[in-house]
Amino acid sequence: MLDSINEMKIEPDQYLLGMIFRACAQVNNDKAKDIGMKLFDKIPNSFLANPALLTSTLNMLISFGNINRAEKLFHSMKTPNVFSYGVLLKGKYQSN
Repeated sequence: MLDSINEMKIEPDQYLLGMIFRACAQVNNDKAKDIGMKLFDKIPNSFLANPALLTSTLNMLISFGNINRAEKLFHSMKTPNVFSYGVLLKGKYQSN
């Protein structure tokens, strides 16, 4: 499944990115991490207002063990919701 992401001929929109990030978090191997982080680094600023995308991004970062980057993203959110708080708290609890 992740192989098809590298072969996409289109730029993923914010909804497709959310699905990809969820898949990368679930697979959680080196290939998933490479794909997820490459896409994360290219997220357009206009997508950063989408709470569902940000929550799936937080989940991906935490599943990869990147708690510091997840915290930075969380603190940059204009309106964190109950899901983003839950993902961050779960990640911080698991990392201790």
